[in-house]
Amino acid sequence: MTAEAASQWRGIATEQADDVSAPVAALLRRRSRRLLADLLRPYRRGVSWTAAAIVVASLAALAGPWLVGIAIDNGVPPVVRAGNPVPLLRIAALFTGTVIVQAVATRMFVTMTGRVGQSVVLELRRRLFRHLLRLPVAFHESRPGGLVGVVEGDQVLVVDGEVPFSFGCLVHHVQPGLSPRQRGHVAA
Repeated sequence: MTAEAASQWRGIATEQADDVSAPVAALLRRRSRRLLADLLRPYRRGVSWTAAAIVVASLAALAGPWLVGIAIDNGVPPVVRAGNPVPLLRIAALFTGTVIVQAVATRMFVTMTGRVGQSVVLELRRRLFRHLLRLPVAFHESRPGGLVGVVEGDQVLVVDGEVPFSFGCLVHHVQPGLSPRQRGHVAA
C-alpha cells in the first residue's frame, strides 16, 4: 500500500464513499478478495463441486438447441421419406437425457451454493462476534440498544434474503454513530 493510499484510507466507511481514489479502491478490492478467499478456503471441495455443477448444467442447456437442430436435419427426413421414426426417437431420448442432466446439475448447484453460503455466513458471523467481544466495554456501553443486537438483526435479514449481503454493508449498518477511533476497531 502506498503512503497516499494509507493516508486516504478511512476503514470500512470508505467503501460507502463515491469519490474513492484509485489506490484506495485497489486496496479495498484486495482486502475484499483476501477476505473472500479466506472465508472460502475451508470449503474448496464444495466450491469445486459447485463450479463443476454449473459448468455441466450450462453445457446440458447448450446441448438442447444443438439436438433440436440435429433432429430437424437428421431425424425428421427419415420420418417424412420412409416413415422411420427411430433416428428422431433416439435424438428425443438424448434431448430428454440432457434435460435430466441439466436438472440434476442445477439442483446440485443450488444445494451446494446454499450449503457453502450458509457456512461462510456463519463463519463471518463468528469472526464478527469474536471481534466485538474483544472491544472494550466502554465501546459497547456507548451504543444505545447494543451493537451486537443490531448486528444480529442485520445478519438475520441477510439469511432471510431481505437485504443484499456484503461485509461492508453489514458494518455500515453498525457504525454510523461511531467515532473515527471506534470505526478503526470495527474495521480491523
